[in-house]
Amino acid sequence: MLDPVELTAMYRRHGPMVFRRARQILGSDSDAGEVVQDVFLSLFEKPAQFAGASSLTTFLYSATTHACLNHLRNQRSRARLRE
Repeated sequence: MLDPVELTAMYRRHGPMVFRRARQILGSDSDAGEVVQDVFLSLFEKPAQFAGASSLTTFLYSATTHACLNHLRNQRSRARLRE
């Protein structure tokens, strides 16, 4: 696990960029906020996923994009199940 102080610093520095990317894809502030929480929680729980092969910004941009696509996919699946 990441040190909570280190994670807080990452969140403060990169959280706005993650939020902007998520909002750009999802078109919703509330959905973007959920994705931001998911991305940083995932990084906290599994810090090894960021192997340092790229910059942290590049990793977060990619992780955010994937989390948003998963979010959209899950929404479509829930909508199909309701029908």
